[in-house]
Amino acid sequence: MDRTIYTIGYGNDKPEDFLNRLSKAKIELVIDVRRRSKARLRCYDPSESSDKGMPKLLTTRNIDYGWAIYLGNPFKVTNDRSKSQCLTEYNIWVSMELKKKEAKDLFFLIIYDLNRYRIRTAFLCAERSAVINGHRNCHRAIVAEKFTDAIFNFNGEQWSVKHL
Repeated sequence: MDRTIYTIGYGNDKPEDFLNRLSKAKIELVIDVRRRSKARLRCYDPSESSDKGMPKLLTTRNIDYGWAIYLGNPFKVTNDRSKSQCLTEYNIWVSMELKKKEAKDLFFLIIYDLNRYRIRTAFLCAERSAVINGHRNCHRAIVAEKFTDAIFNFNGEQWSVKHL
């Protein structure tokens, strides 16, 4: 039984290359953890509608889609704030957000479904690499860590994270 949470970023991928990476890993569900899209290609846009953007792209491979906008990173890199600072701030912020009822309920619903149905799930963001040289490069690495910790606290199972 697979006890892995996957993450994926489309980076500068062509849609076909991105879909091939998902298919190769046998991903069944993509959970989009972006707050908004900066994608040049509209097929990567998050959407609640299944007939446009990322949901439409994923249906070409029979992959389900969910948009967890509440897990998106509100912190931006600026002249005064590095990517590392943004990720540190995000880690603190998301920990606090997940204590709020609505976010906590959705978070644990995902955990329950992952645990019960063992759906191969990938958390999606724009950054091509979630980790570089052992250091976080994207907030989805933090999201995946929060999920593995929560699953362990939920049922004592150790899950791993694999960045595609």
